[in-house]
Amino acid sequence: MGGAPKRRKWPIVLGVIVVVLLLLIGGCGLLIRKGVGALTAPVDASNAWLDAAQPAQNATLRQLTCGGSERTVATMLRELNGAGFTGTQRLSNSSIVNGAATVSGTISTAKGNVPIAFDLAHGSATEGRSGWCVQSLNAG
Repeated sequence: MGGAPKRRKWPIVLGVIVVVLLLLIGGCGLLIRKGVGALTAPVDASNAWLDAAQPAQNATLRQLTCGGSERTVATMLRELNGAGFTGTQRLSNSSIVNGAATVSGTISTAKGNVPIAFDLAHGSATEGRSGWCVQSLNAG
């Protein structure tokens, strides 16, 4: 009874396991990278807004503000100037829920660091913007 010798299946099984593990590790790495980028995007938008506020670059501030009205920008600048903003910020905390984000940290003033919090929304193509825009801020 001679027949063909049985092939060993272990090398094939091990090869499949290695490929699946590599795909899982690569997929997790991409998800983590995208997640970190998503969390820093609102912080970047808030920092850009503060950079444009010192000195007040109203055209840029309107672009970075949801709705972009001069009145909204003026209200937020009054809040910021009332806190005594001197031009240095340290924003680090962000929380994103659906299309809204909150960013918090501190700004420097003549009297020391003061807490600040931003509320942001993610713009849509129908609004003529993409990315995050600042809705409001609370300093002090």
